[in-house]
Amino acid sequence: MQKVRMGFDLGGTNMRSALVSEDGEVIFSNECETLAQEEADKVINRIKNLIKESVSKAEEKDLQIQSIGIGVPGVIDTDSGIVKSCPNIPHWKNIELGKIISEEFGIKTKVDNDVRVTALGEYYFGAGKGYKNILCVAVGTGIGGGIILNGEIMRGPSQSMGEIGHITLKKDGPLCGCGNYGCLESLASSLAIIREAKEVLDKGKSEIMEKQLEHGMPISAYFVTKALHDGDIEAARIMREVGEWLGIGLASVVNLLNPEIIIIGGGVSLAGNVIFNPVKEEIAKRALKIPRELVKVVPAQLGDSAGMIGASAL
Repeated sequence: MQKVRMGFDLGGTNMRSALVSEDGEVIFSNECETLAQEEADKVINRIKNLIKESVSKAEEKDLQIQSIGIGVPGVIDTDSGIVKSCPNIPHWKNIELGKIISEEFGIKTKVDNDVRVTALGEYYFGAGKGYKNILCVAVGTGIGGGIILNGEIMRGPSQSMGEIGHITLKKDGPLCGCGNYGCLESLASSLAIIREAKEVLDKGKSEIMEKQLEHGMPISAYFVTKALHDGDIEAARIMREVGEWLGIGLASVVNLLNPEIIIIGGGVSLAGNVIFNPVKEEIAKRALKIPRELVKVVPAQLGDSAGMIGASAL
């Protein structure tokens, strides 16, 4: 019987579960919508149902699940498995997720911040292999940072280290999910992209986006990225501005942490060089000479499986 681990990636938009081998191979995965605005119990029931499907698949394939690791976008007490807060899943406060899942399935369960587990995935199996000092940035519904220094994942005394999405960059900027104004997350996440796309559509500035909307495509980061690849000028402007804000925020983090490599993943990174070029330009312009000359900025290698693979490594 092959031994596997289960990795679970809980996002503000979707949740995903996977059975992962010891060398980081995804053997089976499934997913569903998070529906984050619903009550906590309903979201937890969806988590259980998704895990049940994975457990059934493991039995079918004669696989033995050794443990469950769960990545959650929020502040986690990793010792107790309690989700203290989760800005993009608003009804989650002090949820004993580790205990709930371990008691439900009788399998040892660990819970950690979603971007920290993504960093672990890239460190062991992806773009971070061979490096000891890594900043992993996930840009999606929110923006989070996973920090590995001298080969050790960093959590901090309150286990909230790495929340780079909540660095204030614009004092009178947009309202962020955390309650502050002008956070990096409010300026460069998929929610920021959606906000900007709606403004463009309201002003009738993009025929390509209007056609996509007419064909029933929902407004999302992918919506704007598709318009970008189809040659839309406004989509290119939106994504470049997102890259600039991200680069401005990361320049300060480069000065603070002196990483060897910054790995950028999440749905927004799929825009490619339209995002990465301005990120690199802003870091080159704003970071101190010695740390900026060392650091590399690269896309994540594990794609949207990074969170599940990393969670399985917990």
